[in-house]
Amino acid sequence: PRQAEDVFTRADGKTFAVGYAAAPIEVEGEIVGTVLAFGDITARKQADAAQALLAQTSAVLAASLDYETTLARVARLAVPDLADVCIVDLLEPDGAIRRVAVAHADPAQERAVAEQLRRWAPRSTGPNPVARALRHGQAELVPEVDEARLQLIAQNPEHLAAIRVLGPRSVMNVPLVARGRTLGALSFISTAAGRHYGPADLALAEDVARRAALAMDNARLYGEAREAVRVRDEFLAVAAHELKTPITSLRGFAQLK
Repeated sequence: PRQAEDVFTRADGKTFAVGYAAAPIEVEGEIVGTVLAFGDITARKQADAAQALLAQTSAVLAASLDYETTLARVARLAVPDLADVCIVDLLEPDGAIRRVAVAHADPAQERAVAEQLRRWAPRSTGPNPVARALRHGQAELVPEVDEARLQLIAQNPEHLAAIRVLGPRSVMNVPLVARGRTLGALSFISTAAGRHYGPADLALAEDVARRAALAMDNARLYGEAREAVRVRDEFLAVAAHELKTPITSLRGFAQLK
């Protein structure tokens, strides 16, 4: 029997994976027909892709303690399998939101899109979904983005025009939370007509965010530990010097006697 896989498109534009097997029908040694068996394997393909993405994410996060560069690589991994655009925002100590990475499925558009998205970085207050995710530490799933939502989050008419050009159709905003502390957020945006996010996509995005937040927290703790060791060593060096100075003076005085 011959086995193969293919991707089909429904009338509404959504795609699904199909696995099929073909075997000949023989009668007295002569092939008189063919048996075809089809099955929807979309769920299995999605599960395989999810596991592969999580494995790649873990490998990238373990490779470096430079978490900003690492998060940019995580965003790149999410494109195009999980998103057409992936954005990384970090929460600053003063509450400001800093946009640190943008990945786009089309390399030719990435630079222009990144410049626009950085120009209109979300404000820490207001209805922006990234700001809400950071304030509440909860993910937000928007299966279908409509015009009303675009107008709600736009900061002004120019920003609204830029959002329309980007063309978001479905969005997930997922906070980066470690040990109860919100560090930033990952935004996954679908611009493809046939892809609308659902609960399974959100669960995968949250798993990616959990791993990224843990790596960020570990990098921060490592940095703090190194700084503490540096301060300790500096203190001990100064203390040792101060302790030696009077002893050396007394020894010299005693020799003069």
